[in-house]
This record gives sequence, structure tokens and C-alpha cells, in this order.
Amino acid sequence: MPAPRSGPFAWSSFGDGYLVASAGEPGEPIIDLLLPSSDGTLRWVTAFGRGEVEWLADLTSSDSPASVRDGVAALEAALRALADGDAAAADDAVGAVDDLMRRLAQLRGELAMGSGPDAGAPSAASRLAAGPDDAHVLMTGPARSRAADRRFTTMGGLALALGIVALFWAALGVLLWLLLT
Repeated sequence: MPAPRSGPFAWSSFGDGYLVASAGEPGEPIIDLLLPSSDGTLRWVTAFGRGEVEWLADLTSSDSPASVRDGVAALEAALRALADGDAAAADDAVGAVDDLMRRLAQLRGELAMGSGPDAGAPSAASRLAAGPDDAHVLMTGPARSRAADRRFTTMGGLALALGIVALFWAALGVLLWLLLT
């Protein structure tokens, strides 16, 4: 943990791990995320303010969109692997964060169209990404109402692979023809 905590402590389950509410150094409420490692011990992962924990609880509820729930589950799995000391899990965690931030930015764009009271407030992800000078990370580009269609990417990769195989066999045939004549 980055700073000592003082009680009273309150525990709440979060997936396979726990959220632990306590007070930080200057007395403000802090909620730590503890996830189990493969050997059964609990490891500290990160700390959140109260508003961000409510936001995470909303994301993991059954009322949240499936894509956001899946993103949170992928992020939780990546953070658990990272807490276990798996150095390769850092890339997975970064990818899960990027995917979740993209989806949340899309949801924020959809909510900005509505009249919600917090539609213009910075997201928890951008508050966490803020540096010491409060320079928030901004995401540019239009907010889409749905994710991009992945079938075209898959079809393009398949066409490229088939083209490479066809060129290989054509070159092999020409080479054999030249050797045999």
C-alpha cells in the first residue's frame, strides 16, 4: 500500500477479491482493492475514492451493459494476474484498461446526449489518469453508439493469409517446373 491506513475497517466482496474501506493519511476515506493471488494470499492492487467504488459497483451489477461487465471482468482477471507477479500480465492489463476506457467513453458520449446531472463531469478513469498537475487524459474522436464490426478485419486477415498461401504454392510450382525442364 502506498500509505498507512487507519480504522475502522469495513470489508465488502468484489468479484473474488475484497474492497476495504478505511481512512487514509490525512483522514479522507480510501477504499483499497485486494485480489487473491494463485497461492491464496491477498494482494493490494489499487486504491479508490468513494465515488469511484460506487461507479465500479454499478459497472459490475446485473443492470450494467454486458460489454462493460465483460470489460470489468477482463480487467479484474488482468489485475489478478499482475498481482501474482506475472510480468507478461502488464500488457493484458493495459489492453483491458484501454478496451474498458473506450467503451466507457462511448457510454459517456451517449449519456452526454441525455440530461444526466453528471454528464459533463470527468470520468473516474480520467481522474485516475490525471497527473500531479491535474492534466487530464483526453480521448479524441467521435463517440460511437456501438463497437466497430470485427468481421471485416477477420475477413481481411483471412484473404491475406489465403493470398500468401496461393503465392507460395504458385512460386513452388514455377520453381519445380523450371528445375524439371
